[in-house]
Amino acid sequence: MSDDTIKEQIQNEYKRIDNKWLVLHFKTVTGFALFSLAVEIIMYFILSSQNLISCTIGIYILKYIMVPALCNGVLALISYYVVFQLHCRDNIKYYTISLSFAGMCFVILSVHSVFNSLFSIFAIPIIMTTVYGSYKLTTITATLSLLLKYISVIYINWDPDKAKVTYGTYQAINFMISFIVLCACYIVSIVIITFEKEKNAVSIKREIERYQLKKALLKDDLTCVYNRLAFKEYFNIMLEEEMEKNNFLAMFDLDNFKQVNDLLGHLKGDELLKVFARIIQDSGKESIPFRFGGDEFCILFMDITLEKVLTMIKTMQKSLRNYVNTEYPEEIKDCITVSAGIAGYVAGMTSEELLSQADSALYQSKISKNSIHIYGENREIGP
Repeated sequence: MSDDTIKEQIQNEYKRIDNKWLVLHFKTVTGFALFSLAVEIIMYFILSSQNLISCTIGIYILKYIMVPALCNGVLALISYYVVFQLHCRDNIKYYTISLSFAGMCFVILSVHSVFNSLFSIFAIPIIMTTVYGSYKLTTITATLSLLLKYISVIYINWDPDKAKVTYGTYQAINFMISFIVLCACYIVSIVIITFEKEKNAVSIKREIERYQLKKALLKDDLTCVYNRLAFKEYFNIMLEEEMEKNNFLAMFDLDNFKQVNDLLGHLKGDELLKVFARIIQDSGKESIPFRFGGDEFCILFMDITLEKVLTMIKTMQKSLRNYVNTEYPEEIKDCITVSAGIAGYVAGMTSEELLSQADSALYQSKISKNSIHIYGENREIGP
């Protein structure tokens, strides 16, 4: 797995979290619309009991209950359609839900601008965009919020009891303070996004480093194939696959390897190990090679027939013979061969049991050398 693949996997996980937040975002918007409707109805009964309604009941219900509910309902339906029904890019969904929330705040402020406490209501949709980590989304939402707030306070006179900003210093100060608060919310949101991006970048870097370290720990330093520790991991991966698949473990031993070290030196022996490692690495996509130490190797074959395993092992034996015949002197090249033992995986078998059976088959092959022995079968297969 490459570094780019790891980065893509982490980013996909971030995307999954963003989409999870998108659903919560939609629920918040819908809940906000329902909550505002409930408050309107409750306020009606409270104001009515106190004789504080300055218009007829019909006009109050129309202006303060039905129209706001209709506007917010339309925005909620648009959000629902885009988020759950329309097949579009995630960015479009993020923009739709964020701007719809700002639109709902505009409706609430326009209907009840008499309450100064609502001046900063736009802070909610601005802050909720920070999870998506988009400077552009947060900036557009904040800009729209400030614009809608300005239009609502300056130009919309839905409530006749509304005090115009231009009519008094107190209202003007409240209006300016609310603008400053929203700007501060925007700045804080940008700062949060910046630190989140930095934190995510560090997380990706650390995850790549962790994976590279893990990969290094699972590789044999000399031959660069997987080591014994990695075998257990891949064995567990094999267990997760369908049990109907045919899986085999083949163990290999280089016959008379000690003579290479004794006659030609350990550097030549290391070279032979590297050559054989390259041979088994090129054996095919169904095979995963490992070095267990010394001149012992094994290959885990997954989803493959026994006939194909035998064919591949014979090819490996032939490839090593070709190399030895070309590179080694006459007095030693005839004795450098490969013995192999094969064991088939059976459901419920542990990794130790599979290794033990393959090792037992290899022991039988080592008796005659340059051969293949299959565990449980009383036969030996030559090269």
